[in-house]
Amino acid sequence: MTDVLPPILADNGLALLAFKIGPNQFGLNRGLAYISMRDQVLRARTLVHAAVGARLFEQRPATATGYADRRVDVDLTVIGGGVGGISVALAAAEAGITTLVVEKSKECFSLLQNGTDRLLSTTVYDWPANHFNVHAFPVLPDTSPDVSSLSSILHFPDKACSARELADSLNGQVMAYERSHTSTLHIERGMEIPLDDGITWAGRGSLLVRVPRAIKLFGSSRKDFHTRAVVYAIGFGSEKVITDGYAVDASFWGYQTIETDLARFACTNAKVFIAGGGDGGLQEVLRFAFLPDYHDLSIAVKALESAVGPDDRVWSEGLRDIMFAEDNAARAFMWGYRPELVFRELERVHERVIAKLLDPTDARRQKAVIEWRDHVTRQQRVQITLYDPKPSGRVYALNRFLFRLLKSLSAVAAGSVTIDRMEREVPVGECDIFVDRRGISPIDAAYGTSTKEELLRRVMFRALPNHYSVVA
Repeated sequence: MTDVLPPILADNGLALLAFKIGPNQFGLNRGLAYISMRDQVLRARTLVHAAVGARLFEQRPATATGYADRRVDVDLTVIGGGVGGISVALAAAEAGITTLVVEKSKECFSLLQNGTDRLLSTTVYDWPANHFNVHAFPVLPDTSPDVSSLSSILHFPDKACSARELADSLNGQVMAYERSHTSTLHIERGMEIPLDDGITWAGRGSLLVRVPRAIKLFGSSRKDFHTRAVVYAIGFGSEKVITDGYAVDASFWGYQTIETDLARFACTNAKVFIAGGGDGGLQEVLRFAFLPDYHDLSIAVKALESAVGPDDRVWSEGLRDIMFAEDNAARAFMWGYRPELVFRELERVHERVIAKLLDPTDARRQKAVIEWRDHVTRQQRVQITLYDPKPSGRVYALNRFLFRLLKSLSAVAAGSVTIDRMEREVPVGECDIFVDRRGISPIDAAYGTSTKEELLRRVMFRALPNHYSVVA
């Protein structure tokens, strides 16, 4: 059934090696900077396509309808039931590859379950591309992506929604896939495998997986079993998104008491301090600044376009310049340019575009932008300060643009919301609301995929044999 998954447009062996961390062991997200949900789906399916194209899984006789290897109990084991891991499992199961997913939480997409307010989308951060406000995936306007040719793919809604709403939708889809793929897909929830000694190389092209309790695996109960390949899709677990030393009660996906906390200071100039200038920090600034109706950033920026006029040359040429700058930055990173130089140039492009939008010699345009600000931001007086010891960083273009625009507007015309940025940390006692968004703690890098270290290199060292052939 190799024709079920068409080969990807690259040498399959090389594509598979891009994910490889050990013999028949693959890390889905390691060493990759952008890890959006849509990226995870595409990388997951690329990995499966490459594995099939490289003949990682032995085929049954021509009269059969799927894959099997008599030396193993299950063809593929996936560690992690998030967007990436489930995407791997669905693509493999539909292709006839017997697949086990091990998820330590009681439900898949457990991290998403923590988020109740921040709105998520698979396309909003493609801005300034035209489809940034479509949200849905895999369906995009006027396109038919190859990835949608198979039915077993996670579908994302065509409107931005909270992380918890998204998790509920995706879990419903997964349960339906489980019912329709009983012979090739099994998801074991509520079980964690000790990665340092729970998965070891067994020789003869298989790995031995030891699980803490017996599981019923495609008709037989087993505690230890052999698998042909393992994919680690651990992603950003909750242990990776809380900075040590701070009592942060907000989840990674949102500061969930923002409205009630602001209401406590409704009669004062609320001083909000946000630590961290990555996407989490910038999004937090924008959520404090914008009215809740504009927390879907695509709505906020479309309102700006309407205010300025979509045919305004400064606007249209500014979008073009930002898009070119983002494309050039991606190429520069690929060719090894120093990140600080790339970030600095991105900042300059955004500054030039914003300076033209707020040019005092064009009173009409400047007035339109100021009126947009006053319409979409809170009427409550809020003073937002962002602490960022590294002023430039790898963040999405829309976050970068809206933050800088609101900050520039604070200097041009007084408004109820003011935004500033500093490199000096303000003591918690000097602000009314403190939110920590500095993200990943440097001391708990053992199992995460967000550092430049190869995934699980340290804990899997003893499992590595003396060769690294793709198919052992």
